[in-house]
Amino acid sequence: MVFARDDKEDSVVVKLTEFSYACDRSSSSNLIDDCLAVRWSAPEVLKRRKYGEASDVWSFGVLLWEIFTLATVPYYELTLNTQVVEAVTSGQTLTFPEGCPQSIYDDLMHPCWIMVAANRPTFTQLELAIQMQQHLCEERRRQELMRSDRIVSV
Repeated sequence: MVFARDDKEDSVVVKLTEFSYACDRSSSSNLIDDCLAVRWSAPEVLKRRKYGEASDVWSFGVLLWEIFTLATVPYYELTLNTQVVEAVTSGQTLTFPEGCPQSIYDDLMHPCWIMVAANRPTFTQLELAIQMQQHLCEERRRQELMRSDRIVSV
């Protein structure tokens, strides 16, 4: 992930990039020691160094989890990278973040962590799911405003 500040616009731009670039992929390297993104890496990356859209989707799910936990380190309860590798490759996923809407966890985050890479959503599918979440959120707001207008007018 890259953050850039535009002083003219007084805004921050966040760009997601392939998480696989954070790893030394030389054949002599030890993945657990050399991969800076162990806590964001998919099981197939940790087991076989297999990178692709599906492994980036896994990492995106971890990023979403970080956002909803206000930047908690993924698998914070595990102190060693080897423990994280064991947890991820055995199917352990991140817990439901307190305060996260259930639909965000169920429809966006959790599908990113499906163990079989081919069964994870694509970024195109995630984009559609995000648009659906936005639509649902706007609809809830509209209904809340309508309820509050009825309360005020009574």
